Amino acid sequence: MSMNTRFITNTALGIALFVVASLLLQVPFFQNYYVCLGYIVMAVYTYYFGAWCGMLVGSIGTLLYCLIISHMNGVIGWMAGNMLIALLLHLAFEFSENWKNTTVKVIFWAVVMVIATLLGIAGVKSATETLLFKVPIVTRMAKNIYAFVGDAVALLLSIPVILLIDKVRERKI
Repeated sequence: MSMNTRFITNTALGIALFVVASLLLQVPFFQNYYVCLGYIVMAVYTYYFGAWCGMLVGSIGTLLYCLIISHMNGVIGWMAGNMLIALLLHLAFEFSENWKNTTVKVIFWAVVMVIATLLGIAGVKSATETLLFKVPIVTRMAKNIYAFVGDAVALLLSIPVILLIDKVRERKI
């Protein structure tokens, strides 16, 4: 299988898993917000397949999810925010790739995940919605803070998933 075919296949599978995780595994968080477990898929795919794959999984997965639930408000901002989050996660994963101390690596990933989500959701998503809907950015940021917390929690949940997959892969190799 060529690299392009493999990339397309892995990305398409990641997008499908993002949508399924977002639709079927909704963990209530606050009023009509929930912890979107699709973010676990986005982080795992970013870790194993790189920035472009993670960015496509997070953005197209969000678009398809919003199309399915017929809720297109804010989808452009969410897609852009997810692309930034995946890019920052990729940079963190690459930067810490050769670190031997797993505890330090996990703490670093956690800090980057929270900051990336803050920038992506409270920042990019809010700014995009301000431009599109002419709503004051402070209003959008206040509303998106719940999404930021829920999405950050989901990303943090990806850390043990990534570590578990790494352990399983070590045994097979």
